[in-house]
Amino acid sequence: MSISEHAMYFVGNRAGSIYNGSHHAGGCTQLWWESECPNGVKSEKLAALSKLMKADGAAIESVSSPTVNNDNGYVSLFKPGEFTLCEPGMIAYVDFVGGVYLPGHYRIRSQTSNGITLDLAYIASDLVNQVSIGGAFDHLQSAFDTIDNATGTTGSRTIYINRSEDISSGKLVCTITGEPGNGHVRIIGFKEAPGDMDRGGDYETEKIEIDGKGTLADDLVLMDSRKNIHWCNIYFHGTFGSDHDGVYLTGVTEGTEFNRCRFGNVDSALGGTPAKLLMQYCHIEDTLRVAPFTAFRQVTMLNNVIHIADNKFVGVAVNSTFIGNVFIGGIHGIIFGTDEDISLVHNNTFYNQSAAGIKYYKGYFIITNNIFVMSDVDTYAVIQGVNSLGQATVIGNNCAWSLSGPLTHPFYNSAENFSLDHQDSIFFDPRPADPDSDDFRVRATKTASAGRVDVNGYPSAIGAVGPAKVQHSPTLLNGSPISGTF
Repeated sequence: MSISEHAMYFVGNRAGSIYNGSHHAGGCTQLWWESECPNGVKSEKLAALSKLMKADGAAIESVSSPTVNNDNGYVSLFKPGEFTLCEPGMIAYVDFVGGVYLPGHYRIRSQTSNGITLDLAYIASDLVNQVSIGGAFDHLQSAFDTIDNATGTTGSRTIYINRSEDISSGKLVCTITGEPGNGHVRIIGFKEAPGDMDRGGDYETEKIEIDGKGTLADDLVLMDSRKNIHWCNIYFHGTFGSDHDGVYLTGVTEGTEFNRCRFGNVDSALGGTPAKLLMQYCHIEDTLRVAPFTAFRQVTMLNNVIHIADNKFVGVAVNSTFIGNVFIGGIHGIIFGTDEDISLVHNNTFYNQSAAGIKYYKGYFIITNNIFVMSDVDTYAVIQGVNSLGQATVIGNNCAWSLSGPLTHPFYNSAENFSLDHQDSIFFDPRPADPDSDDFRVRATKTASAGRVDVNGYPSAIGAVGPAKVQHSPTLLNGSPISGTF
């Protein structure tokens, strides 16, 4: 029998520290959680957590060797004096040991005096070693291993984590997966109550850490042929400068999302072969030792702040979309590969690249509404490489400048030495407010109306950042008009 509803699990106790108990924990269905938190406020969520686990993270009930019975075609567990705190909609981890049923997670259908009935069709009696209802896992790895080994869960699963993970050796292996028939798996950091980090604000820089604290030969997280995994509010970094990536993606890993995450003091943020991936509202720090990514396909990047190491670039991109990002430093912002390519680069800001903001070869590109402020006048906003087969490329409504004045050749074909068509682009200093503090508000008001016109003929703003300082949160509106003078 499987859990077809959206299930919720927890890592760390209610105080946000490790729970040194069993590697097995239960959880609850999302329907149960929503019934406990109808208004979604913090007090309701804390009360729901207190019903699911003890203060130290232990299961709200742990029952050994209950009797297995038949309750109208469903498995029931019975033991006098037990099962008094649980409720329908909570999830129990049942360690079946008799061979009739698989150990795993089961939704509680009903609860009566001294017993519970599981959402599990009755076949025959069986032996049970232990039942854990609610509670928290001791480590994220335990949650991955146990939840994935549950009895064929078909619903989406969310793992809420409020304690940081220190990795002194080896790596965290993402053994769980959200195969298309199994919905999605979300790993979401929180501080006091689930959801409190989801809007940025006070917790914007206070993520839940996955921290490499040893001389690691491995990467922090390995994802090998995983599907539909979503990471949110996590800080991937290494305390010690070992050679490893933040997350290494290999095999047919796709449908991955990183949302409001940070990456720092690692080689690359994402290593391996990222594909079919979404990254939004993330911050890649200036402490990376290699390129933020190596190569990626079919990646969508929305509203990220990306620092690039000297003489590096974001990665070789193919068939990807970039909207609302800030690219800081490096030799190039983005390089598109030599494959036939269809990519969009719209409303981004490129700052202080030493060669070019964008370099492309062949394919179909739309490069519009971007701001380029390069390192010096002899660099390029956009350059077409030696394999000059760029079909149907649209370059327009961009602003191109350098830190030392106007660019000599802002949009250029290096193979045949001619300027690329750059319809309605403008050339002036957009005057970013405070780049050293990641504040890329532009003080030149002309940028508020220099973009492509909409279907009604109204112009749009250019660049990635509007009137507010970069906060890397969903409240930041890409391209909002700003005040100031030009």
